Amino acid sequence: MPLSSLDLWTAQVSRHLAHLNAGVLRGLSLYSFGIMLLGTSGQSTVAAFLSLLLARPFNTVRQQLREVVYDHADKAGRKRTDFDITTCFVPLLEWVLHFFAPDQRTLVLAIDVTYLRDTFAIFAVSVVMAGCSIPVAWHIQPTAQKGAWNPVWQRLLQILYNAVPADWHVVVLGDGGLYSKALFTFIRDQLHWHPHLRIDRQGHYQCPSGAWHPLITLVFSGMAPTVCQVRCFKGNPLACTLLLEWDSSCDKPCMVVTDLPVEAAHCRTYHLRYWIESGFKDVKRGGLHWEQTKMTHPRRAERLWLVLSLVLLHWVCVSSTDQLMTDPHPALTYHAFPSPIAGLSAIRFGWLLSLVALITHRPLLTRPTLRYDPSDVPIFLHTYP
Repeated sequence: MPLSSLDLWTAQVSRHLAHLNAGVLRGLSLYSFGIMLLGTSGQSTVAAFLSLLLARPFNTVRQQLREVVYDHADKAGRKRTDFDITTCFVPLLEWVLHFFAPDQRTLVLAIDVTYLRDTFAIFAVSVVMAGCSIPVAWHIQPTAQKGAWNPVWQRLLQILYNAVPADWHVVVLGDGGLYSKALFTFIRDQLHWHPHLRIDRQGHYQCPSGAWHPLITLVFSGMAPTVCQVRCFKGNPLACTLLLEWDSSCDKPCMVVTDLPVEAAHCRTYHLRYWIESGFKDVKRGGLHWEQTKMTHPRRAERLWLVLSLVLLHWVCVSSTDQLMTDPHPALTYHAFPSPIAGLSAIRFGWLLSLVALITHRPLLTRPTLRYDPSDVPIFLHTYP
């Protein structure tokens, strides 16, 4: 493997996360480079692989990886530092947007919580694309920790607000259990983005100047997707556009509230939310096997998630073409499912391309043009549960 491959990746990481110090950037680049080639996040395994690949002592490499996630107090030496993970969220999202087509002005974010056994609860905000998701902001806390969730979501979304141009159309997707009027209005009024938050079928709705009726009376199994303007929740009314569907293959309906006008709202937009579930699978047993981690310190886990996010971003980007790229500015077009092999995810295909680059001694550059429009998602994507 030519050292230029690691050098190119280090240069990319250093350019997009330039606020980090040189030692952190070297460790972050090395850690993510090892994972993207090996396809697993186990620290000892990655360190052993890199020590063999680069002909460096195993203990030296392992310590370099450890210090990416350690607090400065846990590191050896007098000049060791750590970093605040939240300072990486804006440049990370800007890095993702760097790959979008010049005329692309639509960004779809999904928010959700995933759990790692009884150890961690991970609050993630991800860009959904290509059947996958790229985490761009997150908060990790002990599973047993109590407290309101809304302040966490508001803090993460507010940070990302600074990375998105004002003229972009931004959609925020949230599954059932995350809805609150406070979160809805924060996204709409403070960020001027467009919430798509799923609600339960309990409660009531009111058509303009009409009586209140149970929400459940609006849906039935096998119905066609429907959009209507209503007020929801008699006790704390919310004026909204209501997206309704109940696919016959599902055991419950999908009811989503948004602020978009009826003519601009699409039921299928919410289907993209499922891709954050695919992203969680990619991080854990379906890809990087983070479910095997022995970490118990939330701040260390948050820093490791930056490493994992870089790997996922790289894989999604390289999978948008089926050729190893040598042109530094290839003209490529993004499609909803970029993998040329049916049934193979963009994440898995990107990993295979990285392996081919390693074996054939060719650098794998990542400069595709990513493009998608939520209204163009195929109607067969009935993946709302």
